[in-house]
Amino acid sequence: MGGVSIPRVMSDNDSVFVVPWVRWSGIEGTTTDFFEDPIAPGEYAEYGAEATYRYRLNDHWFVSAGVQARDRYYSRTEVAGQDRHDTYVAPKASVTLWNPLSCSCGLTLSYQYRNNQSNDPFSDSDA
Repeated sequence: MGGVSIPRVMSDNDSVFVVPWVRWSGIEGTTTDFFEDPIAPGEYAEYGAEATYRYRLNDHWFVSAGVQARDRYYSRTEVAGQDRHDTYVAPKASVTLWNPLSCSCGLTLSYQYRNNQSNDPFSDSDA
């Protein structure tokens, strides 16, 4: 996992944050799916990135918009004779009030839509 932030992209009040990652999970153990087939949900490899644009309206208000996306490939979880593969996309937006009570803290209201597409029809989801 790594990341980069780029200040002052279009004005003195904005910035962009990009965090790409590669993850390997080797958590051993199996369970069974709906059809009593063995699966290993903790054994997978994935790559993804999160990108966020943030704009400071004034000293106390910030707005941001971004997206997180990843591809995950399960090692020992088969669906109809092929390895399970999930693609996850989650756009997001937030509004933050900084120092609402004269403290070094913030109050954030955020929204995120999560969509997971899988070659396993029981693993597709929207939230």
